[in-house]
Amino acid sequence: MKSILRTTGATVLIVFLAAFFFQDHLVFFPAKLTEPPLLPSIPGRTLTHVAFSAEDGTTLAGVWMETETASGTASSTRPVLLFSHGNAGHLGNRLSRLEAFSALPIDVLLYDYRGFGQSDGRPSVAGVKKDIQAALAYLLNQRKIPIERVILYGESIGGGVAAWLAGDHLAEIGGIVVESGFRSLKIRAGSRFPIIGPLVLSDDLPSEAILSKYVGPLLVIHSRDDRVIPFEDGRALFDVCPSKKKRMCELTGVGHNDPVWERPDYMVAWRDFLADAFPEAR
Repeated sequence: MKSILRTTGATVLIVFLAAFFFQDHLVFFPAKLTEPPLLPSIPGRTLTHVAFSAEDGTTLAGVWMETETASGTASSTRPVLLFSHGNAGHLGNRLSRLEAFSALPIDVLLYDYRGFGQSDGRPSVAGVKKDIQAALAYLLNQRKIPIERVILYGESIGGGVAAWLAGDHLAEIGGIVVESGFRSLKIRAGSRFPIIGPLVLSDDLPSEAILSKYVGPLLVIHSRDDRVIPFEDGRALFDVCPSKKKRMCELTGVGHNDPVWERPDYMVAWRDFLADAFPEAR
């Protein structure tokens, strides 16, 4: 009996240690790019490949979409979307979303986390926090965008990354949009890997705790048919936020990785959110 217990205990310990040391491989599934993706031609818009560095020197790749009337900076009234994508693929997989966003009065910075696309390094939760900080610094310092005009937008795990950065700028940021997001990374890990999940993660993206203190413009987008991150997570984020400027876009008939931007109700939610948060945007 003691031998069985020792063997079982040793097995559990090995599994725990393996999960701890390889935790980033359980969270991120990056795809690399050997060349920059071909950018779509969008009437009225200019798309440009850009690069900037995180505080630890990691070079990150991105795509900047602005109105053709702008020269080096976004227009004076348009908000700017800082787009943090999900935990798989690369920014090339999100270019069709930029085409949809071109119909809205916004400019967009889409970037790849470290280890994704043409960005250097290896992804980690601590690393993607540095990456979104660098992306915001690029907008503020290189594009001269006031932080009050920056909307932090994230899909899936990107919603957690966006909310995390918002935690440092709750009184300044122009808005937050969380699409198919979780309450927190550790809670989600606990649902996927009971008991061991939250224990092996050394870092967290606590969206629910951060949004509970946010009173600015918020849009939460989630499908009731999401089988990866349940609708209840999105609803919890909406409910916990005390803002009087919050909106909930409840979708049906689409899954976690489906092209929700092709849905009319999705785009209507964006337009209504922008009209409330930035009525002067054109």
